[in-house]
Formats: sequence, C-alpha cells, structure tokens
Amino acid sequence: MLTGHRGKPTEGGSRAAAVAALACAAILALSACGSSSTKSGSAGTNSSGSTSAASNAALTDTSVTAAKTLTDPLLQRPSSIGLTQPLSAKPPSGKRIALVGCNLAGCEQYYKDMQAAVKVLGWTVTFYPEASTPESVVAALQSAAATKPDGLVTVGVTGQGLAAAAGALKAANVPIVGGGFISSDISQAKAAVGNLLVNVTSDETIESRQGKSLGAWMVADSKGKTNVLNVTYSEFPILVQTDSAAIQAGVKQYCSTCNVTTLPVSASTAGSTLPSVIVSNLQSHPQINYVCLEDGSMVTGLVAALADAGLQNKLKIVGTEATPAAAAEVVQGKEYGWANIGTEIVTYQDLDALARHFVGDPQVSYGATEPIQIFTKSSFGAAPTSASILDDLEFTGILNQWATLWRES
Repeated sequence: MLTGHRGKPTEGGSRAAAVAALACAAILALSACGSSSTKSGSAGTNSSGSTSAASNAALTDTSVTAAKTLTDPLLQRPSSIGLTQPLSAKPPSGKRIALVGCNLAGCEQYYKDMQAAVKVLGWTVTFYPEASTPESVVAALQSAAATKPDGLVTVGVTGQGLAAAAGALKAANVPIVGGGFISSDISQAKAAVGNLLVNVTSDETIESRQGKSLGAWMVADSKGKTNVLNVTYSEFPILVQTDSAAIQAGVKQYCSTCNVTTLPVSASTAGSTLPSVIVSNLQSHPQINYVCLEDGSMVTGLVAALADAGLQNKLKIVGTEATPAAAAEVVQGKEYGWANIGTEIVTYQDLDALARHFVGDPQVSYGATEPIQIFTKSSFGAAPTSASILDDLEFTGILNQWATLWRES
C-alpha cells in the first residue's frame, strides 16, 4: 500500500519498545541455488550422486509448480475489496480527519488517495508529515491533536510514538485508526491511549501474506534458482520483523536451497547513498539475481546506479509497496515487478474504520481478505493513461464498492 506501503513506521530507528534499531549487517556470501554438491568427477561416475541429483531436480520441479500455482492468480487484477459488511447507517458528513504519516513518497501517495476518498463521505483531511525522527513524530501528532479533529489516522506511527504524544491525544479525545502496527505496538498503543485507538487497519496479517507471496513468486519465476538481496529499512519493525521474515519464508517454503540475505539500511539513505550501498553489495556477490526492495522509495536512483555498474541486465528489481515512480519504471522495463496492497484500498479501510466508529458499528478485521496483486509490465496492458500510473492497476469500481458499504451510492 502504501503504496505505499502504508504501515511504514518512521521513528528513526525505534518503532516499538521491544525492538532496537538494527545495524546494517555485512552481506553474507550466497551460494548459487541449485548448484551441484559434487565437487569433482564426471557425470554418471557416482550412481548415488546421480540419484540424489535426480531426486533434488524432481523436488525442485514440484516446488516450483506449487509456487506458480499459488502466485499465478495474484498476477491478475483483483475484482473485490475483500469486505462485504455494510454500515448500519450512513455516517455523518462534515467530519474533519487528520492524517499523520511519513514524508516518504508512499505516505504522500496515501494522502492523495485519502483526499479523493473523503469527498465521497463529505469529509475533509489535513496531512501532518513527519521526518522519520521521534521528535518529528511527536510534533506532528501534537499539531494534529491541537486542531481537535473528529478522527486521526496514523501511517507508520508506532505505539511508542502514540505514547509520547498521549497527553495531547487524550486532551483532544480524538478517535485513532492506526496502520502498520506489529503485535507489541498494539499493546503499547492501547496502554498509551486506551479506547481512543478504535482499530488497527494494516497489521502483520496482510504484510505477511504480501511477503510470502513475493517470495514464492521469485521461486516460480527463477524456476528454483533464487538468490535474493532483500533491502529493508532498519527503523521499521513491520518491515524487519514481518515483511523480511515473510519474504524469506516464502522463498524457503518452495526452495530450501535458495538464499535470501537481508540488508537493513536507514530510511535517511533513500534517494541519496542507498543505490551505491546496494551496488557495492551486488558487486561483492555476483550470484544475486533479485534485488527485493521493501518500499518503493528505495528505488530512487537505483536503476541508473545499476546501469553505471554494468549490472542492469544481470538481475531483477522487485519489491513491495511500489510508488508511481517505481511502477513507471516497470512499464519502461527497467524494473521487473512488485507485490502491492492497493494503496486506495488501505486508505479506504482507514476511513471505513472511522465511519463504523461514528455510527456505533463494531469494527472489522481487514488483513485476512485484503487483495494483493503482483504486477509486471504485462499487467498494464495498453500504455497507462492516468495521472498516477498505479491507478491503472486498481480495479474498476473500487470506490463504488466502498461507497455502497458506506451507504453513499
């Protein structure tokens, strides 16, 4: 989603009290997936070795087929928002919503999508961006609370962040919908703001589904010869603890000999030194054939850096939470594909949670049914024509489905 991912925390290296910021680890040497364990000798001279190789090949073929069966449907455009339960009544109009989120491209796209969605409900939204530091998160929350909005949506603000601004939030008595929490975040957030936290709309369930799907797709795409450099923001536990683990699990489930190495980096390197860090690791480990980026903002400058290093045709760029810029490079053939939670869908989920709160309806869970799409160049069909290229991936009538649930159609 966000698409931005959505749910990308921003507290500059600390997203939950139980999780310390991870330092960038040196990249481990990767062994080529599927390489023979026989060190020497001609083919056929060792019957047990030949039998073992044949068994491994058969196992790989079976696993690749299973991975393909799982992910082929995800290459198709979804047709349902995954939720069918309507509100009991039309929500009141005139509500003022505050959105607090990161200053990365994904959160900015999130705000643009929310601007369009609130019009359906007769609401307005104001964006309070923060700059990936604990101080800026608290300042943004306090600024939003000072306006006494009718509802507050947070994107990537953790339980720790809410706790630090709890006094202002409680004084404003504003209902909060939070996205991108891990389990420890939810407990800490509830302890900090109590019943003000009315729902958590994007959590480990959907992030795990997305990561496992992408991991399985790489195995299917490479036919069991997958070596991945997985790049994650160390500040964001929802990435490190959930996305990264899920990507590795998706790969290993279908290819035990394939490799995933996770490279934690600081969000502050996006658009600056990150491309050179990635290129340096790739040059040291030429067996890597996929660079997996856990947020669309990571791709800024990477394609050019790979070209300068002569690596552009030696690996594939994939990821989660594509931005419009990343999607445009997919269309141009410069990147390979992304697993995305539709940015509009997750935006509308936040508004749906607030709407249910305003009419007194029970909250619903979104993560288990939220649609995921893996898109490549062929997913776009004809040349995209919309202002936001990602809109061409959103299925027709998405807002109409939500409007029906909100009794606004």
